[in-house]
Amino acid sequence: MSNALEQDVVAAAPRTEAAPREGVLLTVAGLGLAATGIAHFVSPKLFEPITKPAFPENTTRWTYTNGASETLIGLAIANKRTRRFGYIGLVGYLGFLASRVI
Repeated sequence: MSNALEQDVVAAAPRTEAAPREGVLLTVAGLGLAATGIAHFVSPKLFEPITKPAFPENTTRWTYTNGASETLIGLAIANKRTRRFGYIGLVGYLGFLASRVI
């Protein structure tokens, strides 16, 4: 009887096959954000039209600052061990950007 109960419990347990896929997607998303951050340094003029409305003074400096923020946050999200800190940083960063636009 115990064996049948164990089989029922195993059969009813949720499958975790999607969990590794989710981790891969979060890693890719984090690396994508980090790549966008690096692009701020490679081609800052590309980000000037986006940055200028929120940061009309010292736009170039803010472009680099935003690039650094996005790079660090993206790398934190890409790494499973630091992902929670990346989420916290992302919420803070988005809140800061929203406060500059509104």
